[in-house]
Amino acid sequence: MGLEIISNCYYKENDGLDHFLSLRIRHGSLMGYLRAPMEKEHLLEQGLLNMDSPISKNWKDKIEFYSAKDFEKFITGLKLFQEKFDNLIEDLRAKYLQIRNVERPDGLFTAKMARVVLDAYHSEWEDAKTFDDFFLSCWDGFKSLLENSLKNIRKFLDEDILKEVNSYADEFSLFINDVGMKNADRAIINSAITRGATAFQEAIRLVKQWFTFVDEIKDNYELEYTQVLELVFKVFRNARPSLNIEVSSNDVPNNYRFNTQSVSILVDAFFIILDNIYKHSGYIGSVKIELITKKYIRMNSSKLL
Repeated sequence: MGLEIISNCYYKENDGLDHFLSLRIRHGSLMGYLRAPMEKEHLLEQGLLNMDSPISKNWKDKIEFYSAKDFEKFITGLKLFQEKFDNLIEDLRAKYLQIRNVERPDGLFTAKMARVVLDAYHSEWEDAKTFDDFFLSCWDGFKSLLENSLKNIRKFLDEDILKEVNSYADEFSLFINDVGMKNADRAIINSAITRGATAFQEAIRLVKQWFTFVDEIKDNYELEYTQVLELVFKVFRNARPSLNIEVSSNDVPNNYRFNTQSVSILVDAFFIILDNIYKHSGYIGSVKIELITKKYIRMNSSKLL
């Protein structure tokens, strides 16, 4: 039963770790958050990168290339940089931020205890005097596994992802030495690369905080609906800085208040909606959104509001 409880912590539908990773990490803000620093410096395109892409036109207007072939060569190098960057982050999302099993052998989350550790917890479970004692021991076992996994992920972000992206930036910086342009123009591109790499390092530092174990929040808090919306759009703009969002909303009564748990759910839901609007709009530069808010009251099976 102890192993079943720990397994539920990983795989239980709607509440388990795998659901959390899928909703908030793998299909949430990770890709956008890590891409944002390079997008801001026009080193990554939102969609397909070609000679007519917005960032291609940006560089063509900003830099005086010696010939059309030099411009084409520059875009080819930029495209290679984007392909390597996106492949790396996609592997992080799809291969490594997974619970390790037969189907996902590269997953960095370990759900299996070493035999000696399992024996120690099994002894605790047998000696438990109450169910509460038994459950707390199971929870400690899950926390122990999770803390080790989170430590490995933070190390992977530093030693693999960050170092690899820095190497891509260095390679691209060397590549542009062979592209015909003035030294002053080359310095402009190198400055953008340096700023992008520096900002990416800060993004990695913040993402590492996502993978830090925190105890259950002791103090609940409440936010008004307008405050929740401010939080939603602040989170989204951090992940998609190139998108300008104009929002109009119907009047919402001041008594719409949300507690700690519901705020997190709302932010996740809004982020997924906004990101789908962005992706399916063809990566446009601006969007107008009208929010229509209605209040529903629903009874659950125990007749509680």
